[in-house]
Amino acid sequence: MRMRRHGKAMRTGHALLAIAALAAAAASTAAPPMIAGCPIFPANNIWNVPVDTLPVHANSANFVASIGNNAGLHMDFGSGTWNGRPMGIPFTTVPSNQPKMPISFGYFDESDPGPYPIPADIPIEGGAAFPSGDRHGIVIETGTCTLYETYHLTQTPAWPATPTSWQADAGAVWSLNSHALRPAGWTSADAAGLPILPGLIRYEEVAAGEITHALRFTADVTRKAYVWPARHFASNNTNPNVPAMGQRFRLKASVSETRTPPLSATARTILRAMKKYGIILADNGTNWYVSGTTDSRWNNDELHELDFIRGSDFEAVDVSSLMVNANSGEAAVGPITLTGTISGSAAARAGVTFCGGGAGVSCTTSDASGNFSCTVPYGYSGRLYPRLADTLFSPPLRIASATSNAALPTLAARQPTTCDLDADASGGDTRAFADGVLALRWMLGLSGGALTSGALGPGATRTQPTDIAAHLTAQQLDLDGDSSVDATTDGLMLLRALLGFGGNAVVADAISPCATRTNWSAIRTRLASVCGLGVAP
Repeated sequence: MRMRRHGKAMRTGHALLAIAALAAAAASTAAPPMIAGCPIFPANNIWNVPVDTLPVHANSANFVASIGNNAGLHMDFGSGTWNGRPMGIPFTTVPSNQPKMPISFGYFDESDPGPYPIPADIPIEGGAAFPSGDRHGIVIETGTCTLYETYHLTQTPAWPATPTSWQADAGAVWSLNSHALRPAGWTSADAAGLPILPGLIRYEEVAAGEITHALRFTADVTRKAYVWPARHFASNNTNPNVPAMGQRFRLKASVSETRTPPLSATARTILRAMKKYGIILADNGTNWYVSGTTDSRWNNDELHELDFIRGSDFEAVDVSSLMVNANSGEAAVGPITLTGTISGSAAARAGVTFCGGGAGVSCTTSDASGNFSCTVPYGYSGRLYPRLADTLFSPPLRIASATSNAALPTLAARQPTTCDLDADASGGDTRAFADGVLALRWMLGLSGGALTSGALGPGATRTQPTDIAAHLTAQQLDLDGDSSVDATTDGLMLLRALLGFGGNAVVADAISPCATRTNWSAIRTRLASVCGLGVAP
């Protein structure tokens, strides 16, 4: 017998081998688990990221002792039956045109309203014919990738008649493409207010040799509290040494998978998942019981190979550093991969390197097709500078709050061979308040009248804004050698030089962090030798 609190009322259910699931977090992400073409939440959802490198929780020893140092781990699923009832938690998939059925809830104030696409033959935990137990019912609507979960699901009229409506104690609906959590304080089909399906061990993933998500597990005593990403507690116990709902644990790295006789591939796969992705406290139930799906293909003897694991082999994990928002399951994990392409001539797009970005940022050199990729930390914002001798790239490669893998805007590469500063073709000297202002405005992105107003010199023959912009685009105006033409660096230095400044008065606070020409001597030489501009020493 186990008890769970939803809202203010206690509910009881006969525990058939309850199982635990754990949410995990870490420093990198893989592709998310998939079922019937649907992701089981995004790759950087807290369920799908490793926790093997995260710090141990400060109260780990007490949390583990509360659940039981000597209590054995148990896989609460398998093939066949236990006391005549199927083991594990089943789920089913339906298409988007599955008829939706009326459903009512006992905890209606914390349940997502119906109708739900529940098929008449939905598999129910513990067997549809048995009225006792948790009777979880789980449905994935594949067309929309929507997850429907219910607790203590029953039908009207009673089984085995064809149902015309359904009833449940609680129900929750989840978008599998979203990080959204339940409202704070709300239950779900699980006492912790978490989804059940993401934490179930499935036969298909074990057979494939890798589980890439956290596992769900239960404990007999939990605290009157919940921690991210859980949303609900199920206890009146306020002892701080008792774990809250949602607390993560992981199998210690020191637990060896070398056994006599050797562990099966099934046992090794599960063991490795508990080390890398961990387990999450999701419900009240038998201590250290881990959940999996109902499946006739399980080999129960292989699952029992893990019975040697004790509670003392686990440690609680502090995942607080991964929380982006308390109301989201998104985890702050990285690195983030950004892919990009450079367009232009073969000589301009291949062999481009990248500068800048700071710690944790790295980019590949572009290939012959101009393809490259960069890895950046989660949440990174900053600018990267593509660099190739005598080549200019636009637009500027600025990155803002990178939180998921993405494609970058295509960079255009060009290789101007001239540096004609006579922007308005006046035929006279290059003037600060004509050519210099026009160049600076163009670098700022101004066009039309905003580019030329009050800035055309006497005798100007190039007066149309589009013609002036085309001329400047074709010039080598990268004064500091960072392969970019920028108003705050190149434009500012050009205007200062045309005004007659020299030395540090030209370059102060105007050199790019990725410049290859970093002092006035180099800038002055560039202006003289390439642009034909004689300026002050």
